[in-house]
Amino acid sequence: MNLSCNRPYVLNALIEGLDALSTNCEHIAIACNTLNLFDTDTTIRGKYPKVLWFQDVLSEQLALFPGKQFDIYGVPSVVSSPYLYSPYRDIFFRTPDHVRGVDVSDIIAEIKQGYIQSARQRFQELLALSADRIAVLACTELALVNLYGDTKPDNVIDMNVCVSEAIVQAARKRCSTLSPSIP
Repeated sequence: MNLSCNRPYVLNALIEGLDALSTNCEHIAIACNTLNLFDTDTTIRGKYPKVLWFQDVLSEQLALFPGKQFDIYGVPSVVSSPYLYSPYRDIFFRTPDHVRGVDVSDIIAEIKQGYIQSARQRFQELLALSADRIAVLACTELALVNLYGDTKPDNVIDMNVCVSEAIVQAARKRCSTLSPSIP
């Protein structure tokens, strides 16, 4: 998607979706990289306090690994430094010498074509090259097929899992406020 041309349309669709969700939802999380491009737009942030913003979750995750170097796995528009429309642009600007993008377009294409085993094997080979770095999974497709195997390595940040866990935490916090017996 060329966001430089489509940005107003994507933004309008995001606002329509958030308006619809805001009336019926206590918390809203958006795991899609494209929609999270607008999380720094103060008019959206101020209008939708129920939204759990991707950049906030990402910042919390990065803080767990001070001084580490990062590999961001995704398509070129997400992992290119400093790509204006990447939700990971803040990492590139914050620590440009400690971040490298890893283009996994071909692996994502395999996933979409149903070649899961082949994609998993190729991804695990790539992930082995990041053994001394923190690997950030930056595309939804990577998380959907559990490319890293049965156990997530300690050096992997899977943003879909992180956003999911954060929204569950927010819901639990609200529930425990309403009913202290809920953990």
